[in-house]
Amino acid sequence: MCYPQALEKEIESREPLVDAVAQQAYHMIEKKHYAAKVIQERLDDLQNQRQELKDIAAARKDKLKDALESQKVRGSVRRHKDENLA
Repeated sequence: MCYPQALEKEIESREPLVDAVAQQAYHMIEKKHYAAKVIQERLDDLQNQRQELKDIAAARKDKLKDALESQKVRGSVRRHKDENLA
């Protein structure tokens, strides 16, 4: 398994835990917990960080795909060049 896939799997494997924390936070906010404002701020931070992590992982995967494609093109050009020189 390549690095981007492993990273995506790791992120996916943590989703249930993050969702459980978020669910508990929503429950505490609904019940008017004395620290509801702080809980909401932390929940917002958690969700923002989760989305940022997903975006970074997706961007990294795209960059690696582009790099791989570029290497394939370079290899093809190199082989074509070598065939014409021979």
